[in-house]
Amino acid sequence: MIQLNFESKETEEYYRKMRRELGISHPGRWNNKPCITREDVDNYVKDAKNILAC
Repeated sequence: MIQLNFESKETEEYYRKMRRELGISHPGRWNNKPCITREDVDNYVKDAKNILAC
């Protein structure tokens, strides 16, 4: 299992909440990212919502 490193506990909790609500997982590009920011999560959630709306 991949260990994701978030910039803060709040960012990690937000990601987990949105993942449950949208039924999404993390993007593969995060696998090698040293730190995942709130902006990364916001952008991914926005992209996922757009894809799911189609």
